[in-house]
Amino acid sequence: TDHNGGKKLCNYLGIESFPTLKYGDPFDLEEYNGGRSYTELSEFAHEVLIPICSVNKLELCDDDTKALIEKYLQTNAHDLELLIKEEEARLTQAEEAFRETTHDLSQRYEAAEAQRKEAISQVMQGELPLLRQVQAARSLPTSGETTKEEL
Repeated sequence: TDHNGGKKLCNYLGIESFPTLKYGDPFDLEEYNGGRSYTELSEFAHEVLIPICSVNKLELCDDDTKALIEKYLQTNAHDLELLIKEEEARLTQAEEAFRETTHDLSQRYEAAEAQRKEAISQVMQGELPLLRQVQAARSLPTSGETTKEEL
């Protein structure tokens, strides 16, 4: 759809930028994140864009999925909405848990990075620079010694 002309549809489908390619069950579209060349799109189409089990293609469903779809088709609209809200709440919970974990990891990373910088600073303000100078001075020829280049 044209993102500018079909803003309501784009919002419904979760399309935020152009171009966005979506595929699959019309009631549960997935976003295509692959390459955009003709070859890549053609390979994707031949490998992935095949008829799939859905409410409109029950003949492609296994018995368990078909039974589940038939059960939900018999469910009244109110109960179906409650089931959807429960599942969406699970999604929200998973996203929130992920955000909390990544926030905690980010804070731990920042603390570890600050500790690393402080440790490096302490070492570099300590004896290491002098030790390196002494080591380098030892490898220099002393006055009166012959170097390889002089030979």
